[in-house]
Amino acid sequence: MNMGKTPEELLTIELCELNVQVLESMDDWVRVIDRNGRILFINKSMKTSCKTHDPNIACSFEEDIIMGDSVVPRSVSLITLLTRKTYNKEIIFMGKEYSVKSSPVIGEDGEVVAAVEVFRDISSEIHIRRELFNANKMMSDDIKFARSIQAQLLPEKGRVGDLDVDYYYQPSKQLSGDLFDIIKIDDDKVGIYICDVVGHGVGASMLTMFIKQTTRAIVTELGGASPSTTLYELRARFGEMNLAENLYFTMFYGVYSRKERSFSYSNAGHNCCPIVKLDDRYKVLEITGVPICDLFREMTYKEDKIRLEKGDKLIFYTDGFTESKNYDREEFGHERFTEAIMKPGDIIENVVGEVTKFSWGEVFDDMAIMVATLID
Repeated sequence: MNMGKTPEELLTIELCELNVQVLESMDDWVRVIDRNGRILFINKSMKTSCKTHDPNIACSFEEDIIMGDSVVPRSVSLITLLTRKTYNKEIIFMGKEYSVKSSPVIGEDGEVVAAVEVFRDISSEIHIRRELFNANKMMSDDIKFARSIQAQLLPEKGRVGDLDVDYYYQPSKQLSGDLFDIIKIDDDKVGIYICDVVGHGVGASMLTMFIKQTTRAIVTELGGASPSTTLYELRARFGEMNLAENLYFTMFYGVYSRKERSFSYSNAGHNCCPIVKLDDRYKVLEITGVPICDLFREMTYKEDKIRLEKGDKLIFYTDGFTESKNYDREEFGHERFTEAIMKPGDIIENVVGEVTKFSWGEVFDDMAIMVATLID
């Protein structure tokens, strides 16, 4: 059969036969179309599915192609033949979705002589893609709803008793683990706290809702109990939920007394102790205490007190500010934070502005800051 053929010609024939065998063995449909729009080759899978055995079918690059009992959607090869580039397109055919990829066949003269089209059934992939999209959309809608509820947990800005309250709140994700509140206990006392739940997202946000409701319930039931007693009771009620041991939160809680002009406070592991700005100086309310978690069964919380004067500012914040990083992975730190609060002007604007400039606007952690100013 191959008499008179040179070794090079025989090798070319063998390679062609090998390529045809590869194409015939593919589950994907394959067809080859020349520059004149003639179908030169159809593999076995496509012949069976389209019920045709005639590869010599003239076709239009602009119209659907009739093949046996089926109408195969228009060729995508025209773009490949004109541009010499691979082209990909998704189509719907016979109730299924296909990814059609057209690749150029280069002749000996360097010109495109034909295009190879591969039809891959991606119906299952598309179905999964749609299912994931719908699931993600549903989750996104749920998160938006949860975020709207979480936003309602924040206190109103403005006057509460003798204190004027302002704050800034920025979740690193759509939901936050930071929470703060100010509670009018009676005509004399106002409770203030800030807390930070471990982690982010839905789980952390759900725990902030527990903290909000439970803390207010304790304050109401115990009638303005001391900060240390309030934290102890909050720890007890948290333990009743029997959550995982690695789930915990920190809280700094204090009570301002109008009669005594004092602020009593206690700390449950909050590493960013509030700062009191006193005119041209400041004082950090440093006091230790363990986080509220299930690791420690019996515990007590220390308590301290400071006197306040008109114009003094209580500054509560979370570590999203001090641990913000620049491009060199250097943290903003406590020193820069205190420098920002001591600058002339609005404390919150100064802190947020300095941190944003330092970190180039990148938010790596939840950030919350609340300033309560004694106005009477």
